Amino acid sequence: MPQSRALILESVSPLTLEVDLNVQQELQERLAESDRLRHQYVERVQYEAEQSRVRYMRVADTHPPAEGTDSNGDVIKKEW
Repeated sequence: MPQSRALILESVSPLTLEVDLNVQQELQERLAESDRLRHQYVERVQYEAEQSRVRYMRVADTHPPAEGTDSNGDVIKKEW
């Protein structure tokens, strides 16, 4: 047992603790950056989807309904 205790104490030096803490901090920073980028991507995709919906509604309101819809084009509009 005393040998394993000495080995543990040697491996837990102030330098290794500092390195471990620095690595942990770096990982947390990368995770936060990844979350920020993912959130930004989702916002951009939602914005683009909304813009597509608005453009479609403008066109659908000024053009005759497509085949396969009722007289007002409501089937297609309901999908949006």
